[in-house]
Amino acid sequence: MSVVGYFIPVCSYHFCRCRVESKKTESTHMNPRKTTIAILAALSVSLALADDFKTINGKEYKNATVSRVEADGIVLKTKSGITKVYFTELPKDVQERFHYDSAQGAHFTADREATAAQQNAAFAEHRLGRTADQFVA
Repeated sequence: MSVVGYFIPVCSYHFCRCRVESKKTESTHMNPRKTTIAILAALSVSLALADDFKTINGKEYKNATVSRVEADGIVLKTKSGITKVYFTELPKDVQERFHYDSAQGAHFTADREATAAQQNAAFAEHRLGRTADQFVA
């Protein structure tokens, strides 16, 4: 009888131990490719964080990050705020770096100005009850 009582605890202990070990080995598998990609992505982001820009007029933007690139310029974030710098104000090497096309940039600016004029006219007509032409006259 004592042999049977001794045998049961050893067997149940062994069974529990195997189950814990199998879970442990499943959770320690790493994918080296995903880890490498994550490290390279983090490094490339840190390299592109701060940059200095100088316009052709001499204005400097220190430690600026490029928030977005538009057809007619780039939007920079600095510690003093957010600024849009037009490609026409930047040197040729910076224009080439961001693939600036002067014809496309001029078209983009003209479309944006036309949209702003339409919105202003609609606002003046709705809010003030008169058209924009009546304010000029």
